[in-house]
Amino acid sequence: MVYKASLDGMDDDLLYYVCELAHNGDLYSALANDRVCGDLLWYQRGKSIALQVARGLYYLHSNGIVHLDIKSPNILLTETWKAKIADVGLARTLRSKSHLTTIPGGTYDWQAPETLLGRHASFSADIFSYGVVLLEIITGVKPKRGAYPTPEYV
Repeated sequence: MVYKASLDGMDDDLLYYVCELAHNGDLYSALANDRVCGDLLWYQRGKSIALQVARGLYYLHSNGIVHLDIKSPNILLTETWKAKIADVGLARTLRSKSHLTTIPGGTYDWQAPETLLGRHASFSADIFSYGVVLLEIITGVKPKRGAYPTPEYV
């Protein structure tokens, strides 16, 4: 998919934005789809998806970036079921600081407690949200703050 846009209204200076097509949509929708949900749970493709998201978070965090909106709708799935972290609109950098002082909004059911309370946030906010995504993959249940199911162990 290629998006073409002019810079500062000038037609001869064009900016092209190319992004990978995620044939299988986002993780949230895929988990809600009965046809593929069973294939995405933990013991099928779920472990692999979870590992790929963890690696993506590691990459962001090792480059000083806090995503601040990790959630299953922001995890895109390619044709071969590779997970890609998307929507970096709220992302911020932590250069020499250990935390962010201004907290942009996130998505309530995935949002870390410190961001809900308007406190300082760090990489741990992403890790909390990632934990919610893990629960979605393990249980196949949409998150609802304060009402998470207890995973059954096999």
